[in-house]
Amino acid sequence: MIEEDAPNLENSTIELLGMSQGYLDGLLRRFKKVNIIDVGVGNAWPVKELLGNLLEQGKLGRYIAVDISPEMLRIARDNIKEWFGGRVDFEDYEIDINREGFGNLLAEDYIKKDSAETANLVLLLGGTLGNMRSPDSALRVIHESMSFNDFMVYTMKLDSEGTRRYFDFKVDPGDEVLPPIHGAVIDLLNIDPSLYQVEMGYDQLKHQRYERIRLKKSINIRFDFDDGEWPVALDKGESILVWRGLQLSAQDVTDQLNRNDFYVLHASQTPNREYLLAVAEVNRD
Repeated sequence: MIEEDAPNLENSTIELLGMSQGYLDGLLRRFKKVNIIDVGVGNAWPVKELLGNLLEQGKLGRYIAVDISPEMLRIARDNIKEWFGGRVDFEDYEIDINREGFGNLLAEDYIKKDSAETANLVLLLGGTLGNMRSPDSALRVIHESMSFNDFMVYTMKLDSEGTRRYFDFKVDPGDEVLPPIHGAVIDLLNIDPSLYQVEMGYDQLKHQRYERIRLKKSINIRFDFDDGEWPVALDKGESILVWRGLQLSAQDVTDQLNRNDFYVLHASQTPNREYLLAVAEVNRD
């Protein structure tokens, strides 16, 4: 995705961070150290240039990688080591940001003598927030983990007529088979493709794109555990959500941050107006 010529969530996030580097440098100029808390770190590619810039300035403090997946944390650690050797103090924590914050990881920094000279930059990049059942819940957890010297950088793909028009995961025209990246869980459940049809669409009330399967026949799934069985019965016509992606307009993003008690300091968009970066802080009012 990084190497593609066409804009996508990965290369557009990197582009937006590059476009906003001057603003971030000005915002962080008064601080001697900057800790990075990378929420939903993935493979860490989008943050590579930002880390390099802070290293050159001698301002990089801790790099804290947060993800629900231990495998992604391992990949991020390997990438950081390959790019920077031992120059980045890499810390990784397996955390579900929907339920658990990271404020405890920063508690000691807040009571140090030089705490006023250290800023925490929270990164919420790519599709991390858009895949969550309740994005507002995750934002509130992040908000409660931050202090008044902290800033958040949030990127996402925006909703537009153009993005709605080109939303299609099909491999071939008319193909009703789930793409491998989305069909993995369905395959693990041993639900044969002949038993369902694929549905893709946009829920205007939830501002979410979705991909789901609708059952053509009733099925029973039995989960075997060491302590017993757990049967699940699904009727014909029921659907199983396979993937969701939150997509908001630029104004919707501002409203989302405001209602979760953030104050938007800066916002920028890619030239095609399909991707947005916002810099916000905890509301001081």
